[in-house]
Amino acid sequence: MFVPIPSFAVAAMDAPLLVESMLPSPNRSSSEDSFGLRVLCEPWPITPDLGLESSIVNRIRVLEAANSPFLLGKAKGEYWAEIKESLRNSSYQREYYRGLDFENRDLLIRERKHSCYEVFREILLRNPSLEEAAAYPPQENFISFLNEKRDALDVSHPGHSPAEVDRLEILFLKEVEKDLVKNGSGSIHIIGNLN
Repeated sequence: MFVPIPSFAVAAMDAPLLVESMLPSPNRSSSEDSFGLRVLCEPWPITPDLGLESSIVNRIRVLEAANSPFLLGKAKGEYWAEIKESLRNSSYQREYYRGLDFENRDLLIRERKHSCYEVFREILLRNPSLEEAAAYPPQENFISFLNEKRDALDVSHPGHSPAEVDRLEILFLKEVEKDLVKNGSGSIHIIGNLN
């Protein structure tokens, strides 16, 4: 997902050039120069993307209401509070957008994992004999399987950006869900997580 950077944020990235223009010159007093430097060195205010932030909050609430195991066992409201604090601590608009984009992708991955998990659980509920015959708790195995895929992608795609690896993980999760829906109890993802 591309997040455009507003023109005022681009101007903030040009601040070093502005600082150079404020260096002492024979035409300015030293008090004017130091005041100008202090003003230019102050951080620009961050303008939050309230629409995307609101979307993230609502999506987190859906996962919280479903008691998703993919929110790291955090209490309701805690997951968003940590994200919000991180975003508010951004020094620059570009850093804020980068953080917001990361959190949006991370949440999309968690949502995809949860969706796969829900389909997996539904298959087990319709086929109780599968869970009874399993050597290990199948739900725990399935969660581990989904979480370990990221490590495998990181190893198999060295040098790729986190955003590229996120995209690959999302594609993988879509395929897992598609297979579970299509093949039900015959899915390789069911059979592989019962042994």
